[in-house]
Amino acid sequence: MKERVLLLYLRTGGGHISAARALKEAFERHEAVEAHLYNPLWRGRILHRWLIEKGYRRASSGFRTFWPFFYEFSKLPWFMDLSQRLFSLVFRDEVAAYVRRHSITRIVSVHFLHSCLINDVRRRVRERRIRICTVVTDPFTAHPIWFRRRYSRRIVFSERLRTLAIERYRFDPRRVVCMPIILRREFQTRLAAPRVHQLKEELGFDPDKRLVLLAGGGEGLSNGDRLLLELAGSSLDFELAIVCGNSDELYRKCRRAAQAGHDRKIAVYGFTDRMYDLMNICDVVVGKAGPATVMEVLLLRKPLIITSYMYGQERGNVEFVVENRLGFFVQRPAGVRDRVEHILGDEGNLEIIRENIARVEIRNGTDQIADYILDL
Repeated sequence: MKERVLLLYLRTGGGHISAARALKEAFERHEAVEAHLYNPLWRGRILHRWLIEKGYRRASSGFRTFWPFFYEFSKLPWFMDLSQRLFSLVFRDEVAAYVRRHSITRIVSVHFLHSCLINDVRRRVRERRIRICTVVTDPFTAHPIWFRRRYSRRIVFSERLRTLAIERYRFDPRRVVCMPIILRREFQTRLAAPRVHQLKEELGFDPDKRLVLLAGGGEGLSNGDRLLLELAGSSLDFELAIVCGNSDELYRKCRRAAQAGHDRKIAVYGFTDRMYDLMNICDVVVGKAGPATVMEVLLLRKPLIITSYMYGQERGNVEFVVENRLGFFVQRPAGVRDRVEHILGDEGNLEIIRENIARVEIRNGTDQIADYILDL
């Protein structure tokens, strides 16, 4: 019998969609598996998309002063129940119709709003053999809404979170599984020195100079232009690259900053599909604390300087980096410059961080998770 897996996600953050896409690729490496990506907000849901997806992104990144208050408010039990129930009420018929039409055998959610939805869909199609599973995409500190309902199994990325699910949220230990984080398959391989040298030349960098990469995901790095100017003023001889994502405003600011870059090589990118190449050829990454970014950087054994994190769910990512001495958390541009100079100014400092990263043994769990779901 052919397995047909439905992967439910929302575009409320890069981690959700990247996890869904990576799992889809892993499922489709099995000959007898067909995988479907599905966002309930795709089809003509302009108001819902604005409220849920754009509203979340703006509140979490554009209104950082307000965000902690909303995050704490959203932990109220009645609010968690209401949001999940309303989401299911609006979308369950549409998703159930898709499940029937494509003879779906397994439903996997990578978003906390789907907890009621996936159970209601299974009941609506009257097919108890459909297996449902939720992947918690926040590795260390997750919002309690992920564990509010116990309809489906949970896959988590740390023993810290598994313990929390069992002890605080009273999950059956057999229904909470800890596995390595979901990452893009390409990041499992670090490029060899000759290929790094070739890529640097191809992208216009000096193969004999250090490179510092600034990257902030799809929304860009907050204060990226200020960080660029501060690093450009360093006395050390290194080159700079910044990825601005979808932020046109940040791109314009960084282009202006690059023109005042003290004769230093500075490359400014908008949205790019060459993040894997840029991460491989750089020596230090300056970025945000998103789970996928943090783990991809560490998987390539690059020191990480975190400049900001989202209150609540990303705090644990910062703690993991700092407590294991894999990098630093610095918010002021001058402090970022000091840390970059500390790392690159002494080869011994760079090697110590690389050894620390190797010691924690970051692994890509995508294939393992896909196999587990298929074996349910």
